[in-house]
Amino acid sequence: MTFQLPESAQLYRSAFLMTVTPEMAQHWLKRNYFNRKINLQIVYRYRNQILAGRWKRTHQGIAFDKDGILLDGQHRLAAVCMAKRPVQMLVFVNQSLGNHEAIDGGKPRSNLDVIKMEFRDNRLSTAHLTTLRAMLAGKNCECINLSSEEINDEFERYSEEIQFAIDELETGYCAEINDPTVRAVIARAYAHIPQQKLQTFCSYLRFHQEQPPIVAELCHWLIRLTDHRESTRREIYKRTEYTLLAFLQELDKVTIPFYTRELFPLK
Repeated sequence: MTFQLPESAQLYRSAFLMTVTPEMAQHWLKRNYFNRKINLQIVYRYRNQILAGRWKRTHQGIAFDKDGILLDGQHRLAAVCMAKRPVQMLVFVNQSLGNHEAIDGGKPRSNLDVIKMEFRDNRLSTAHLTTLRAMLAGKNCECINLSSEEINDEFERYSEEIQFAIDELETGYCAEINDPTVRAVIARAYAHIPQQKLQTFCSYLRFHQEQPPIVAELCHWLIRLTDHRESTRREIYKRTEYTLLAFLQELDKVTIPFYTRELFPLK
């Protein structure tokens, strides 16, 4: 069915599509009197999108009241100044000063909301997002801050690996085994190891009967964990990696070197 506007729809004449230069942005920010304090993290994220050529013009833009006072868009303008590059935006004029009561008052979309919308798939869950983040963080297990567009790009690149890890571990006998960091190692290994061998390793993780001693040792250790701080996540990652390596080499003992490297780098 073709989308069609009703006959009562009216063309809105207070919006302009224009290229906003750093000079214009700097001048307009001088008219920024009443907005909340600028969040530099948001500005940096917008700046990085501009510099990487990822900036997208959307229906959200810059808004002024009838006296030219800035109502909305201070973070976008600050990013243009910081990036020192012009970008296209919609600019709205003659807006009611009372509009500030409604601007940004709704619930922000989460990263999960964004990938569900991008890929038109309501089956996507928090597990997909946490696996992606842990997969990208790798052995350092640091929290990474990605824009919605970057999340979409990375998920599209690694969706097969992420889905494999989730499918293989979600039916395990213990929730502690189905951990985002464990899933991240499995997802990374997907491109390096024959799928059947990786599935066999995952099946041993899921079911405690007849586990090889090295896998049983990893599972028992995971179950006993009391926290999931960054240092603990690094240990989970390292132990899972080297247990998988020992399993592939049919070893009876897991050896973890002091200085570890990525056994399964991203491709």
